[in-house]
Amino acid sequence: MTRITIQNDNKNKQSKQDELRVRDQLQELQVEMLDLQKVSEKYQILQKVEREVLMLQNEYNHKLGKLQREEEVILERLQHTKTSKDRNQRVRYSQRSYRHWAGAKIDFTLNMTQKHSDFLQKKINQQSANSDDKKQLENNSQFSDGLKTFLSSLKSLTDHQQLIAREYENSIKNMESDILEIRHQMGKVRQNTFAKIHELHKNVEIAHNFELGHRRLSVANGTEIDRERRHHDLKIQRQILTLQSQLGEVDMNSYVGRLGEIVDLEKVMSRSKLKAFFSVFVQSFCQILIDIDLAECEMDGNSLSKDPQINQALNNCYGIGGVLSTIDSQVSPTLNAKIKKIGRFIKTLQHAISCDPLTKQSQKEKAHTNASQSQSPTTNVDIEHVIFIGSFVGRKLSCHQQTQHELLSMDVSQVTAIAEVKCQDIFRAVIDDVKIFADLPYSVAEVGWKCHIVKCLEDRSHNGRTVMIL
Repeated sequence: MTRITIQNDNKNKQSKQDELRVRDQLQELQVEMLDLQKVSEKYQILQKVEREVLMLQNEYNHKLGKLQREEEVILERLQHTKTSKDRNQRVRYSQRSYRHWAGAKIDFTLNMTQKHSDFLQKKINQQSANSDDKKQLENNSQFSDGLKTFLSSLKSLTDHQQLIAREYENSIKNMESDILEIRHQMGKVRQNTFAKIHELHKNVEIAHNFELGHRRLSVANGTEIDRERRHHDLKIQRQILTLQSQLGEVDMNSYVGRLGEIVDLEKVMSRSKLKAFFSVFVQSFCQILIDIDLAECEMDGNSLSKDPQINQALNNCYGIGGVLSTIDSQVSPTLNAKIKKIGRFIKTLQHAISCDPLTKQSQKEKAHTNASQSQSPTTNVDIEHVIFIGSFVGRKLSCHQQTQHELLSMDVSQVTAIAEVKCQDIFRAVIDDVKIFADLPYSVAEVGWKCHIVKCLEDRSHNGRTVMIL
């Protein structure tokens, strides 16, 4: 028994020693592998730097060589132009004295010829000249004309030489500016190359100083992995809570509404016919309302002003003479009644604009910036602000499928006429006492959605004709 026990103890010791030896060898292998991995990563970084250096060198040589060739061509042209300019100047300077002498001699000859011609003409007038004098007078005239032609040609030649000199100067200035631009580009290429070389030097230094650090030689503990996972989950939850709190502080409804406007306007502006219809409709709608508001301001009680000039000016307006006067209505046959009804319609639109949440928000922001929050926002709305109503109605009408189908099947010349007709149908419905609003609107959107203007496209029979209630 004792021998067996001793043998077992020896075997256990031997096995433990073998196990320790195996572990030591495995650790040594892992250390060697880490060293090899460090060398491999350094080698990969250096290989990447080498490839980038070759690419940078090729790019630098290509760009700089191209600019240098362009510079050489321009320099050669510049040298040739300067030589031509110098030669032109020498010719002009050498011929200047001769040109002055020739001009003076020609002037003197012309004066003498003119005096001789005057003398002969005087003799002819006194009837004391013979045929030779008359012939001499004709020769003098021809001689003078030839000299004058020669003198004018000499002056034009001088002007032409001056023009050539100016062209040489302009060409030299342009080529010098081109050379400066090319040299500036060459400097930029060098600066960019230096910056990239500096970055490559940094990568080389990183490769030289690359250290992997002390890595664990054994498998990571499960507890540590769970701790890291919980820490990561906690960070994500905190970020989510932060985003939710920020979303709660921001009013998203206004952004969603504006996003819908952007989508509709993109549809309208991407097609030429829809864009033309929208532009003409909004312009006509706003112009009619502004003209009628102006006419209502000039009314004296229930009738227009008695001043004929004012009435003539109002009749020339598009909203009065071009729209209201052309609408035949049995309910409102007179122009004054039509203006009164449209005036009440304008006040309804102004009330909707003043009660609109976006308008109130902008007024509050202005009051906050002006440090006057105690003052209540004004309810007065200028007539120019009806463009909000016109753009809303025009945008929704242009995006309607039936309207798009009709407009896209028409010619471009008919689109503007259809836009004016649909705009005038709104005012025809107001004049004929068609119930447009179900109740008093309190926003720009309700003007379109709570009434028949934008809610649907229906054909209504009115006064024996078919009109489109928008």
